[in-house]
Amino acid sequence: MTAGTRLKVLVVDDSPLFRRALSRALDEMPEVELVGTANDGKEALDKIRGLHPDLVTLDLEMPGMDGIATLRALQQQGLRTRVVMLSAFGGERKTVEALCLGAEDFIIKPQGGALTALRSVLQKKLSQFCRPCASKVVRAAPVVPRRMAAAGAAPRKVTRAVRGRIGSSFFIGDAL
Repeated sequence: MTAGTRLKVLVVDDSPLFRRALSRALDEMPEVELVGTANDGKEALDKIRGLHPDLVTLDLEMPGMDGIATLRALQQQGLRTRVVMLSAFGGERKTVEALCLGAEDFIIKPQGGALTALRSVLQKKLSQFCRPCASKVVRAAPVVPRRMAAAGAAPRKVTRAVRGRIGSSFFIGDAL
């Protein structure tokens, strides 16, 4: 993405209803260009190769290839795109795992199809990707050092590591 261009976004979610709602919310954002949608991780990988989106919104829980497996495949195949995870469930372990695999943020899906709430959250979260520096896609090393993960570090320590890495714009609950 260069200055003056729109952020190209691919929406990946197994729910047709949520895909439509998310697509509508993104279409209303002038700085965003919706380049496509996918039903699952396998279809997403194919579309990422062809469409080269700047950003992928990726559902965590999907049949077949879920969000975690899709993130792993992105890394293994060297496909470079930014990823924001979405889920109706805010499980801390899955959230940390997704962030460790390269996701840049995690959004809890609003309940009851609240399009206004979704639009508000998206505008706030995606604005960080629309800045000129957003064109620098970097795949960082995992957030949690391997020795912490291998040693079975307490979830609080892992959470602190993630919070320190991504800053105050992200919140992980303390419940496990």
